[in-house]
Amino acid sequence: MAKTHLPVLVVDDDRDVRDGLKALLSADGYTVETAGNGRDALAALYAGLQPCAIVLDLDMPVMGGSEFRQEQLNHPQFAHIPVILFSAEADPQVAVHLRADAYIEKPADISQLVKLVERFC
Repeated sequence: MAKTHLPVLVVDDDRDVRDGLKALLSADGYTVETAGNGRDALAALYAGLQPCAIVLDLDMPVMGGSEFRQEQLNHPQFAHIPVILFSAEADPQVAVHLRADAYIEKPADISQLVKLVERFC
């Protein structure tokens, strides 16, 4: 299957991070949707977006990554979507607590993030 048919959802309140990851993943052949907070990300899922992976920041206004992840896990139609935590949060135990599929601390080697997206997609 071509990557262009595999959407990835990037959720981060920092526009530069969202735009940078969108450009990077789009150049690698993915369709990338973005959201500036967890509430907007949930709205995209409810609207029908079915990403192969979600790249999720933790510390965001309106609805943070932890709250988003709890809501995601409470909905069977969304719970199976792999989540890659991409955050400056220094405690990897947060990823374990949130049952994230992977964790990368910011700033990161972006090639690691691309490899994780490839693994899940």
